[in-house]
Amino acid sequence: MHTDGRTLVGRALALVAVLVTLAVIVFPFYWTFVTSIKEPADVFRSPPIFFPIPPTLESYGAVLRASPIPRYLLNTTIVAGSTVALVLTVSLMAAYGVSRHVFRGRIPFLLSLLAAQVMPVTTLIIPLYMFWSALNAVDGYGALIGTYTAISVPVGTWLLVGFVSALPRQIDEAAAIDGASTPVILTRIVAPLVSPGLLATGLSVFIYVWQELMISMTFVRTDRLKPLMAGVSTFITSRGIEWGPLTAAGVLAMAPILVVYMFFRRALIKGLTSGAVKG
Repeated sequence: MHTDGRTLVGRALALVAVLVTLAVIVFPFYWTFVTSIKEPADVFRSPPIFFPIPPTLESYGAVLRASPIPRYLLNTTIVAGSTVALVLTVSLMAAYGVSRHVFRGRIPFLLSLLAAQVMPVTTLIIPLYMFWSALNAVDGYGALIGTYTAISVPVGTWLLVGFVSALPRQIDEAAAIDGASTPVILTRIVAPLVSPGLLATGLSVFIYVWQELMISMTFVRTDRLKPLMAGVSTFITSRGIEWGPLTAAGVLAMAPILVVYMFFRRALIKGLTSGAVKG
């Protein structure tokens, strides 16, 4: 009985810890949404209003009709989609090469992929900015897509190596005997078989690019080319913070990520864990 009592207390404490952690994580999202549907006069009301009655969509109307947020959404979609396509292409080729060919320096190469993830992005911004400036590519999609691709390819390759290594070599050999070239083997045989890994890698890259701020604010100055996160910050001005439009834009920025995660969370988790086990 004494042991059962301690077990119940332990479970109760664990449940309380989970609920507190959940509240801490969820509350900022909830408060952002609630602020976005408040009247301007209610934003700083004391005591605070935890849900306005009636709610208003005035801030969303201002964001969608009288601000460049829709253009920023399009910019981010273009950059994120292009980056995902490039990362998957390069990472799959690299993973296939590493998995199917034994070469001198293979292990150091794989370790360098992990080391690339340790280096803070802040240390790379200045040299990358100088590099793109020398190519006259700053303030455009190219600098963003190139930078995000360079940052994401190492982790994408590392994830896909596990999936490709798990495929029997006999599949490649049988296809080669039938006359299939390496590109054909890679695109028509290997890629479909490692589709869970490709999906997990693509989703990870998409989420990273969608929410990235520092690089986008540094490399893009032209207003019409700004990605979404950099564009959201324009509601913070020298005259003050426009809390209604800022939070409404924040909700619109979070919505695609939440939708993607809700629909593909099982595939994302399965792909990441399968790659980790196989690798």
